[in-house]
Amino acid sequence: MRIARYDPTDPSFPVAFAEVDDPPLPGPAWARVAVRWAGICGSDLHNLYPDGSGSRIFGPHVGAPMELGHEMAGEVVEAGPDCPVPVGALVAVDPTLACAARGLELCPMCAQGAASSCWNLGSKLFTGGFGHGFTTGLGGGWGDTLLAHASQLHLVPAGVDVCSAALTEPLSVSVHALARRLPPEGAPVLVVGAGIIGLTAIVALRAAAPASEITVLARHQHQAAAAAALRADPGGDGDGVGA
Repeated sequence: MRIARYDPTDPSFPVAFAEVDDPPLPGPAWARVAVRWAGICGSDLHNLYPDGSGSRIFGPHVGAPMELGHEMAGEVVEAGPDCPVPVGALVAVDPTLACAARGLELCPMCAQGAASSCWNLGSKLFTGGFGHGFTTGLGGGWGDTLLAHASQLHLVPAGVDVCSAALTEPLSVSVHALARRLPPEGAPVLVVGAGIIGLTAIVALRAAAPASEITVLARHQHQAAAAAALRADPGGDGDGVGA
């Protein structure tokens, strides 16, 4: 399979495609997913820029050189005997490699369903990184296929296209925040920043708080335009205001 490998030993061009053998399924509850769509995160871009602006998410917490891509959706093309997701299913893949994927007894956070706060994300047990896009040996969203545990697979509902399904990871950030602190009925809301998380916050607000007036502070003109297309008021001028 092809993978997009990040290797900081060459900072002038730290990403290259590589051909590697298809790894076997790590266990009976794992599946092989053919990637159909993947996103490019801001954390990815920061580490590709040769200007020293690398994201703090990298460093001791990942398994460099690593296989990139953590916003992805695809089709299950192989499933282990204990994987409940059938071959042919379209899935969004949660990149988090929490206790269940690592074959560990559930930590207190995983036991309450908060796998993104798993106590073992930095343990390097089973694999060096904390999730797809930040480790090796499992493939990533920027490659042909990847291996994922059943706990990471979410069936895409009928009527949702694969491109939209690839936005599940960033959208879930905004939905999770709103689920914890929904604004009062009709209260105005300020969204600071109009990157993908800010834009998905607007989408989530439109669904969960339709009576709220939304103002967005955007750093760039194209972000302000995207916010306006989602019926939010770009409070900044798109040229650094509100950055």
